[in-house]
Amino acid sequence: MVACGLLMASGAASAQDRLNPSAPVLPEEKALPAPERLVADPVVRTAPECGIASPAASGLSGWRPCPFAANSIGLNLGRRVDLPNGELTVKFGFARGNDAALSLDQQLRRSSASFREGTLLTMGSEARLLGGRLRLTSDLGWSRTHERGPAKSADQPGRPREESGFSQLHGFELTALDRPGVRWKIDGAISRSSDDFRTDSIYGIGTLLAGDGDSERLSSRLDLGKFRLRAALAGTRTIVSRNSTRSVSLGYGGIALSLVKRQGRTLPQDSYPTSLSQTGGTSLSLDFDFYSLAPLLAMQDRGLATLLPKQVTLTAGQRETLRPGSALRPVTHRKSLGAFALWTTPLGDTMVDYSRDRLADPLGIGIEKSSQLMINHNVKLGGWRIGLDLLSLKTRAANGDDDSTLYYSASVSRTFASGARLKLDLGRDAQSFGGLASDFTLRDKSHRAKLELDLSQPLQRRLANQSVHFTLAAQVRLSNSDYQLRFLDEVIDRGSDGYARQGVFAAFGYRF
Repeated sequence: MVACGLLMASGAASAQDRLNPSAPVLPEEKALPAPERLVADPVVRTAPECGIASPAASGLSGWRPCPFAANSIGLNLGRRVDLPNGELTVKFGFARGNDAALSLDQQLRRSSASFREGTLLTMGSEARLLGGRLRLTSDLGWSRTHERGPAKSADQPGRPREESGFSQLHGFELTALDRPGVRWKIDGAISRSSDDFRTDSIYGIGTLLAGDGDSERLSSRLDLGKFRLRAALAGTRTIVSRNSTRSVSLGYGGIALSLVKRQGRTLPQDSYPTSLSQTGGTSLSLDFDFYSLAPLLAMQDRGLATLLPKQVTLTAGQRETLRPGSALRPVTHRKSLGAFALWTTPLGDTMVDYSRDRLADPLGIGIEKSSQLMINHNVKLGGWRIGLDLLSLKTRAANGDDDSTLYYSASVSRTFASGARLKLDLGRDAQSFGGLASDFTLRDKSHRAKLELDLSQPLQRRLANQSVHFTLAAQVRLSNSDYQLRFLDEVIDRGSDGYARQGVFAAFGYRF
């Protein structure tokens, strides 16, 4: 998920966002109705911009979609009403978008040679009752989607497919007990959506991991003095899978032991044949919070105490996967180890997150190894702050596939007396997916520089409004990207700015 967040663009127009409860109130105790968010992404790329040649030039018939061909625009409106013993917030949302991208939704639900256009309408409410101890939420959504081919023809003169769908989401949060030394909270949610419902709130490659479906969740949190007990049940069902999770955690002071069990299976697809599978796994984690275990020792700034991590988490897990229809590997076993730690030393603040996985067959013969390393370090020198970031993802398979992703950057920033913050970031991005035996391969490498100026605080002081935000940024590539996307023996994208972007960026926000 971290890699996807770094590789992919963010979502466009979520019509489900909640309002900030600190909205300004008129003297008559009526809230100001105001748009909560307006987001637009007017980017539409044609085939040449995606590095895709015309059918005549490539010698291929038909039309092929672009991985980045999507755009959307949305608007959310909300109003808060005060109640005798609480408050009620009512909200409405709208989103409009089209998509011709290589998305999971497209591959599973519709023809790959088509454009999809959709409209989303939502309405919801949030009530806080019993002095804030009970919170109830409810959201309803309706979508209408139609598809059309890349060009009109005698066979398809109009829109070949049109569908409408509904969704609903209801949740609660109850503070059952809130006394000195005893606190008990229960919360849950249930969501249902029809197969024809589309969110139209995530665009571009982000839709590769987007999915809708049904879900249920129920959790409980109990604090008795220094004892902490957590338990949760969750289940999800999408068009491709059904999954369930059970977890329990017991903690005392600064130590906590957690156990998580997961079960899942894939569902058959009429238009997308795949090998069905079943998975079952268990993970165990042990957390140490040295601020709670030894607060006096953890806060010392001399001697060996400066090298003591403030928080450490150790995890171990195993998972078994069954594929009855696979003649090559009907059963596989995966084992994983992980470690997470935080430090605060005279050299700055450091975060390290490392995990390692090994996939093997029932005889213990290795099939694949993978690892993830994330490091973040920040140090303050006078009025300057220097930061270092690194993310490394590696996967090596026995069949020759060798995937790797490496990001690293160095930044320097300074906050001036006016509150304005200037930040310079220099970094390198490199991705390599696939190998000699892979049908799909991707290569990309580039260096970049980014300069950002945040003027939010000066404007907040001048306008006496803490909700004002204004940021200017510019990013350039310091070297040409050797980006290339191949499928089989054909280059379907080359020289695109899809991964190595450059340009200017401005963001402004204001709550009226």
